Amino acid sequence: MAMLSLSMTAIAQGDRDSNDGVKIVKGEKDLDVSTHIAVGVNVPTGAPDGYKFAPFRSWNIDFTLAQLDYQPKRGKQTYSIGVGLGWHNYSLKKNDTYFVKDEHNVVGLATAPANMKKDNSRLHEMAIIVPVLFNQSFSDKFSVSLGAQVNFNVKGRLNWGYTIGDDSYDITTKGIEYKVVTLDLMAIFHVNDGGFYVKYNPISPFKKDKGPDFKYLAFGIYF
Repeated sequence: MAMLSLSMTAIAQGDRDSNDGVKIVKGEKDLDVSTHIAVGVNVPTGAPDGYKFAPFRSWNIDFTLAQLDYQPKRGKQTYSIGVGLGWHNYSLKKNDTYFVKDEHNVVGLATAPANMKKDNSRLHEMAIIVPVLFNQSFSDKFSVSLGAQVNFNVKGRLNWGYTIGDDSYDITTKGIEYKVVTLDLMAIFHVNDGGFYVKYNPISPFKKDKGPDFKYLAFGIYF
């Protein structure tokens, strides 16, 4: 009887351990919500003659406010969709040309007068961003995400700063005819808690015949 009682106690204890283990597995989450920020530079490509951009003065900043991540239990793949805000600008080099909009709302280039020193000239866009990503994990410290980011552009303007003598001026031009929806193809290389991203946008920021036709490559850090 003593041996039977001891055996029953061991079995009961084993069941509790097994159940505890199952509970831990059941506690794993299929769904999670994350927040991310990407900070990098834009490198315009295929721009018409005369447009000389300054990549390291052309910022690409995306802030994903909420991203829903689905990962099957014990899986190494994650499927994500998010929403956030993006700020993208394209700056011209410090020469004597600047962005200008004519009476037909067409954006082009103009040359500054001799007595005017150009400080900056850039196109700026603000967008609601929707990243859609697939992530493959290769280890606890390294994974790769591939996908696209839809940009719903809600604001576009030109900024021009210049100096005449001792006086400085900053002019903002609104009403430019930008495309409401553009698309970035995206790859993210995750290392530990940080990473590096590369994006390519095959769509010009302007509507047809309303500005220079160019695309851009963007790269930077991702958290």
